[in-house]
Amino acid sequence: MGDVGEDFKFFNELKKERKANNKNKNMEVIENSNIKHCIDQNGTVLIKVKMGTVCFYPTTNKFLVKGKVYYGNAKNCLGFIKNRMKQLEQENGK
Repeated sequence: MGDVGEDFKFFNELKKERKANNKNKNMEVIENSNIKHCIDQNGTVLIKVKMGTVCFYPTTNKFLVKGKVYYGNAKNCLGFIKNRMKQLEQENGK
């Protein structure tokens, strides 16, 4: 195998390690939170709240809300949900 092939192989191994590391850290945060969630067969964390379902992808640090993709780890996702729920409560309270 040439130098370029070895570089790609090394890069792919690093990418797999990074994704596994992301997943472990994010799942630890999700499990330690008191938010009710479920995990589908692909490993996506589904969090059902009043504003809809939030899909969090622990390996890529992305989450999807109402068709819009946001970037952030599990802490960012949980913070987003809490802030959005506060906004909804304030709008409904007025």
